[in-house]
Amino acid sequence: MKSLLSIVQFLFQFFPRLSIDRLRLEATVLREFFPSFKIKLLRKGKIIVTGTIANGNDIRDILIAIPYSYPFQKPKLYMRPEPKHHVWPDGSVCLLMSWSGKNTISQLVVKAAELMKRER
Repeated sequence: MKSLLSIVQFLFQFFPRLSIDRLRLEATVLREFFPSFKIKLLRKGKIIVTGTIANGNDIRDILIAIPYSYPFQKPKLYMRPEPKHHVWPDGSVCLLMSWSGKNTISQLVVKAAELMKRER
């Protein structure tokens, strides 16, 4: 098992310091409000966030792909099963929100839950 220090050193190759600190903080918030969600480090420094959200009997798996330029570039959110509307050709979900560096991963999860509610 890799130590936290070795993971952070590896991430510095791909993500600026601001992004690393920000992701660490967001992971803490995400675990508090959405316990099923996990942040995972993949090969070559790619980071994804996975979890499940439910709205009544509607249960969806969520995958959020974090870009290298996060938080300045919007992450892509994928939902399975896909929603009926607002799906881009690459399969990511359009959550009808503008993105700035102030937005968070938790906000994306809340928007996905709101989309599920509107579909009911």
